[in-house]
Amino acid sequence: MSELTVDQKKLLYLISLKGRIREDNGNIIWLKELALITLVFEGISRRIFKQYDYAPTLVSFRGVKLYANVSQEYMIDIDYLIKSQLVSKLKMNTKYYDNITAYAITHNANSVLSEIPESRRKSINEFMKCPKCDDIIKVLMKGRKAYIICPECSYKMETGLFNIENIPYHSVAYFSGGGR
Repeated sequence: MSELTVDQKKLLYLISLKGRIREDNGNIIWLKELALITLVFEGISRRIFKQYDYAPTLVSFRGVKLYANVSQEYMIDIDYLIKSQLVSKLKMNTKYYDNITAYAITHNANSVLSEIPESRRKSINEFMKCPKCDDIIKVLMKGRKAYIICPECSYKMETGLFNIENIPYHSVAYFSGGGR
């Protein structure tokens, strides 16, 4: 699987830290898509994902449609990882009748993960550690906000996932066929 891009390998490694098969009992731990979108957004903000960008996209959270900063490149890469059978996808419904997607790595991903150099793992490992106590961070959705939290030391940081930027742009009408 050396044909994976650097960002695809980083995404796979990020998912492996949260969504995996437990060694002790074989149960699968699933990483919810909104949490993964939040981590990818923060990874873009911290320049971990070099080729990713983000744009406002409608997401559903607890029965409410919200605009969130979502990476289209991430969405293409996660689909590729699923088609390559490196990531499993699970669809669920919530009590709010939302469709939720969750991800976990497959057994096939272990060989690819072992090929990822320590230098690339390091940036993800540092990003996933609490700045205060070095425990692994979690994503918390509260109200209409997304937070990076640490359950060990009560560290809490609001992300900009739902802060949509207002970027001015200029467009010109284009008519195919020479029409006016």
